[in-house]
Amino acid sequence: MRRPALVLALAVLSIAPAFAALGPGTSATPVNVRVTNVLGPANEVSIAVNPLDASQLLIGAKDYSLTGVATCGEPGGTGAHNVWAGVYSSADGGATWRESRMPGFPGDIPPTALTGYPCSSDPVVAFDNLGHAHYTGLAYNGYDPLTPQVSFSTVWVATSLDGGVTWPVITHLQDLPGPTGFFNDKQWFAFDPVTGTGTVVWDLLSYGGVAVANCPLGIACATTQVRIAGGLPTVAIGPDSVVHVATNNGAVYHASAARGAPFVNGRNVASWQQVCCLPNTNYRWINEPAIGADPGSGQNVYIAFSDSRRDEGDIYVISSHDGGATWGGAVRVNDDAAGKAQFMPALSVAPNGRVDVSFLDRRDDPGNRFNVEYVASSYDGGATWLNTRVADVGSDGTGCFHQAGFKFIGDYQGVASTDSAAHPVWPDSRNGRCDVYTASVPR
Repeated sequence: MRRPALVLALAVLSIAPAFAALGPGTSATPVNVRVTNVLGPANEVSIAVNPLDASQLLIGAKDYSLTGVATCGEPGGTGAHNVWAGVYSSADGGATWRESRMPGFPGDIPPTALTGYPCSSDPVVAFDNLGHAHYTGLAYNGYDPLTPQVSFSTVWVATSLDGGVTWPVITHLQDLPGPTGFFNDKQWFAFDPVTGTGTVVWDLLSYGGVAVANCPLGIACATTQVRIAGGLPTVAIGPDSVVHVATNNGAVYHASAARGAPFVNGRNVASWQQVCCLPNTNYRWINEPAIGADPGSGQNVYIAFSDSRRDEGDIYVISSHDGGATWGGAVRVNDDAAGKAQFMPALSVAPNGRVDVSFLDRRDDPGNRFNVEYVASSYDGGATWLNTRVADVGSDGTGCFHQAGFKFIGDYQGVASTDSAAHPVWPDSRNGRCDVYTASVPR
């Protein structure tokens, strides 16, 4: 979900093919795997890898395959599509995928803690240090078509003990019990790599700050409200149990806290020239930072963001090597010449300290329209970056949509890292609709 004020004004293009071959010498090395073969269309994707078993991967996405009355739109309309939390699990390193939905969707039996909510959005997935899978999302009862108000919404976390096949525990973190002009928006979570305690953050619109919930294995969560500047927060936790939050405050904003303690050092840590109005684009996307912490060192923290200081859009990373106390300058990640757009970064850090950033990239299209997934990796703490093309064709978002009916490829994508590979996941319209694609990129 998003507040209408965050929707970017985008140019409209004429209808055209959903994919294009991009010339000799541009084929990707990794095999592209289509995840949504049974379910879908789908977009807004997140991916995680089990730290105890690198062959076990989990993807969350917004799935639009439910049928019935569409009630999941946003203020100003009744909605054009249903939406629910799609769940995709792999036990073979991402070669094949099991497709399902989070239990409790309309018509599902037996009942769960999500039963009665016709809509669920904003999927994010993670594993804890014991190899348990977790999924967080927003569930709501739809919008009143006569007023710009959403009714009966909740932030929830689900826990799986079998890699995402079954979900026996679903916990509500914060409920809005009736029609209200506010909505709990864009939650994100991370798990302490040592203690396994999860921290969930979300944009608490009724409070004007960020809510934080500490959850041992997604159970018995204790929620507090804190004032962290900006909105749309992302979170990472290092092995020292320090929680790091990044938000878009018009600049890149960072705050940190020992688990359960007040946040300190909250400040803007990098200037940010927001990317806006990509050419040849008729779908929504937003500027949201991505943060990651080195699981082997509490001193190394990284934030990625898209920025237009050089051209229509580039990917930059800032790095801290003292636990967020100080930050270095912004380093450009994409290594192409100026003039083509890169946007929507995701970031993860491998156990060996390698930093991976995935993003959508238009460098291979002379028309600056078709997006190709790239992954860039740094082996020296964010100082230099090796770029690898991942997607074997480009796609332009044709056939991709939001539950409210407008064109939409998702507000974020994801990447998960092991010592030997990066696993990006991205929205891809090569089939004439939004599908979830992934790949295993050797590292």
